[in-house]
Amino acid sequence: MAYTNVNDKAPLLTSSEVVSYAFNTSANFDTSMITESILKMTEIAHIEKILGREFYEELVTQHAGGSLTTANASLLDYFLYRALAWFTKYELMSDIQNNTTSSGIVTNIDEFSDAVSEDAFNRMKNETYRRANIFLDDMIEFLNDSNNSSSYPLWQKYGTRDNSMEGESTKRGGLIFYD
Repeated sequence: MAYTNVNDKAPLLTSSEVVSYAFNTSANFDTSMITESILKMTEIAHIEKILGREFYEELVTQHAGGSLTTANASLLDYFLYRALAWFTKYELMSDIQNNTTSSGIVTNIDEFSDAVSEDAFNRMKNETYRRANIFLDDMIEFLNDSNNSSSYPLWQKYGTRDNSMEGESTKRGGLIFYD
């Protein structure tokens, strides 16, 4: 399998779409915080390995060229966009709460707000990650359905088909998640 660089192609989601899907209580969220670099990193970290490199490349290439197959358009519209939006929110949360400056790391607080405790922040971050995985697991279940095997041949060939990770743990951002 040859590696095709798709990092020069537009991310699958825009910053406005991320806000629409995952920041439903914050419609006025500053979309400039959601850079193309963050969007692409989220795809690579949370989606590419699950889909398999060739399937991911197919989706990105078709999306960038405006040539999505009907099956791939449905996958993006009904499953992948929501998962990506919530994973993007998860990846942004530390940057939303804190800002890195030449003076160091400072907590973002406006005159009408108070910073949440570290415990409350971690609970919210874990909840955001859980929500992203709900959408991801739903997508995997859809792709694994035998009725869809002919529509997604690259998933059948390269994708991570087993979404049962019972007894496993994952380490993210210094936190250990047990399934």
